[in-house]
Amino acid sequence: MKDSKDFYEGIGLTLLDPQNETEGVREYQKLEEEFIKKTFEGVDSVLEVGCGEGRYLRHLAPLVSNITGIDFAEQLVNIAKESTADFDNVKLILGRAEHLTTLVQETFTYALLGWNTIGNIYQDVHKPVF
Repeated sequence: MKDSKDFYEGIGLTLLDPQNETEGVREYQKLEEEFIKKTFEGVDSVLEVGCGEGRYLRHLAPLVSNITGIDFAEQLVNIAKESTADFDNVKLILGRAEHLTTLVQETFTYALLGWNTIGNIYQDVHKPVF
């Protein structure tokens, strides 16, 4: 059975190409960047669950002391590693959110769950929640 991981490691990568972004998406992303700067500047530590290719990581890294990103799509984690290679305060983990407590031992000031991360968690995990 295919899941959303297959999508993000396949055709979903075309969505990450800036050439495929509409003006509306660019405007939305600019608002996100402003929100991130206003909210997170000077924060000690952030965990981003479902970090994808690292777009938020790149914006947060200059603002916070430490940031950890986790994603289940290996290709996206590799892209995030490349795009954040200049930042010493970024840590990336390949893994699923439902295994978070076994993958991450430290605590964080903030945790982010952006875009559609909740929808990518296996159905059997969120049945009790929803």
